[in-house]
Amino acid sequence: MIAYFQGETTYLAGCRKTLPAMGVLIPPCGAACGGSGAGGGGGSSPPAPAPIVSFSPPSLTFGQAVTGSTSAFQSTLLSNTGRAILSISSITIGGANPPYITAFTETNTSGSSLAAGASCAINVTFTPPRTGPYSASLIITDNAYGGQQTVGLTGTGVTPPGSYSWYVGAQSGNDMHTLYVTVNVQ
Repeated sequence: MIAYFQGETTYLAGCRKTLPAMGVLIPPCGAACGGSGAGGGGGSSPPAPAPIVSFSPPSLTFGQAVTGSTSAFQSTLLSNTGRAILSISSITIGGANPPYITAFTETNTSGSSLAAGASCAINVTFTPPRTGPYSASLIITDNAYGGQQTVGLTGTGVTPPGSYSWYVGAQSGNDMHTLYVTVNVQ
């Protein structure tokens, strides 16, 4: 007798029997599946092989980056741990706030498919156009469960180091007041 287990469903020689709990004795295939005896019986086959996607790491954090400059790239490893080919429709950057998603750029070597048991790196860089926090998602559209997989992306744009000076003036009647301000950013 050939048995294949998936969750609480057991497949026996081409038929299926859902078990109420682990440790239950499994009768011969025909009796378990309501068929005519040993080796026979109706029922359904085990599920077809499918791709399963995983990422390592599951998110990328760029920390602080100077506005207008590009960070070193960070990688996430896309792995197909399933038993079928992963068909990749697209790899894009997306998110709820379109102005912020343009701060991230991805490159990859995966092509349009990834064999079962194979992996590929997806590289992402961060180029903040202005100061403040940024977040987006790396989105992989494919044939795995759910159709889309995501990797979280975060980073913060900061002011470049340097010395910034300006004058602030105010006039009250004939009196002119001037204030000179210098800020050093390190």
